[in-house]
Amino acid sequence: TRQFTTMFRRGLFTDGLNAEQNVLDLIQDTFDRFDDTKTRFPLDIEETSTAFTVTAELPGVPKKDIVLEHSTSSLHISGTKPCRGMQLRENATPEEVAKQYTSWRESSCGPFDRKINLPHDVDGTNPKATFDNGILQIVFQKKPIDRKSITLN
Repeated sequence: TRQFTTMFRRGLFTDGLNAEQNVLDLIQDTFDRFDDTKTRFPLDIEETSTAFTVTAELPGVPKKDIVLEHSTSSLHISGTKPCRGMQLRENATPEEVAKQYTSWRESSCGPFDRKINLPHDVDGTNPKATFDNGILQIVFQKKPIDRKSITLN
């Protein structure tokens, strides 16, 4: 409910062009939370009058294992977080890690995948992406507002 309220307050459902896709993505995101084959990662989205910024926490993920794709209406972040076990090789599979005796494990590994809908006023021609200390940041500039005056008769 909180996610829906936040999305509604931000106006994601008021954009007639993306409303149906936004609802479908919200439903898919909800079901993805129960999918144990995908690793979830924290995501922050900030919007100012000039930019739309997506920040993702991906600790332990090498830069080479992150895939970024975008279209005019969405940003797709995917990749694989390597599994690390005390006695396993560095790129062990999730199945190999699960077979290892562990007294406590809260860390995650394996594939990750998130799709974010972009507002209609985002200029997708030249996004800037940085990755430093496990923090991925993608900045999209907003399109300038083309305002024209209207003469009253």
